[in-house]
Amino acid sequence: MKLSKDQIKYIDDYLIEGGIKFWDIRLELIDHFASKLEKQEQIYLTKTLLIKEFGTYASLENILKEKRRIINKKYRKLFHNEILKFFKSIKKKLILILLFFIYYQLFRKLDTKLFLKLSVLISFFPIFIALIFQIITWIKKNRSIYLESAMFYFYFSFLLYNAVMQFTIKDTFFDIPKQTQSIIFLISLPVYLIGMYSGFKVYYKTHKEYTRIYKELQSI
Repeated sequence: MKLSKDQIKYIDDYLIEGGIKFWDIRLELIDHFASKLEKQEQIYLTKTLLIKEFGTYASLENILKEKRRIINKKYRKLFHNEILKFFKSIKKKLILILLFFIYYQLFRKLDTKLFLKLSVLISFFPIFIALIFQIITWIKKNRSIYLESAMFYFYFSFLLYNAVMQFTIKDTFFDIPKQTQSIIFLISLPVYLIGMYSGFKVYYKTHKEYTRIYKELQSI
């Protein structure tokens, strides 16, 4: 027997009260539970039955932690795969070579300070795109653990790149000369952009998939 809408809402409310704020995790847990109950002719839902299936609220916290660990591992692999796909694509490699050639010419011909300012400006463009997607996610107010994990890998390259920038564009105890700073940007910026592009691909695919799933749920 299939669960009714009221029964699904009853389970969903229990999971929300237990701290499972992500709709996609609740969907997975409810779907797994429902598959166990399908062979029963009558379904009588009680809190005791839910505690038996999902555990107490403390147990739900552990379930969420384990889910986070598994999902993070999944998206780390997806991120690495997107980087590999980038370098396997002849078209993308040719575009990369062309853009790097243009960037290298700017490095050679522009004043060092101007080159540094331009590099910083280019660096923040992908972050601006990421922030737009982040704001869209916040506006929807439908928290998805898969989207949040994908968003982390969208930002991941920036987090690493930002650490380089802190030692490059600011006065630090290393006292890095401007010319050396330019060389660091010349090498690190293309790597950073490849990482951001790969992170964007992971996020965009996840956003598209889970937006579709959520809309289908809303139409039921």
